[in-house]
Amino acid sequence: MNISKYGLAPIVYAGEDVVIRTPDVDLTLMGSALSSSVGAIKKGVWVQIWGPKKLILPNESRKIGGSHSWSQSLVLKDMDVGSYRFRFIAGNKAGFFASDAVSCIRLTLAAMRIV
Repeated sequence: MNISKYGLAPIVYAGEDVVIRTPDVDLTLMGSALSSSVGAIKKGVWVQIWGPKKLILPNESRKIGGSHSWSQSLVLKDMDVGSYRFRFIAGNKAGFFASDAVSCIRLTLAAMRIV
């Protein structure tokens, strides 16, 4: 979790790292942000940092709670075997941003039988 230095930027959480052991299953990540008293959350966005395949990221925003909280899902489809990393970035109306990252690993069928 990324906690802002002076309490001005939002507190952002991208979720726990994930290991996918089931073939052909979509994965949903949920990022959340809480704003300080200086400004409501204005926007959140997911970006792919790395992975064996560039994925299409359909960012779907879902505000929850009041104006100072934000939740945003990311549905990952057609992931190849390998390690991926995604970052959730959120900003508030005061112009401060923060981010957090999450790793996702899709195992091979052979590795799934061992685990």
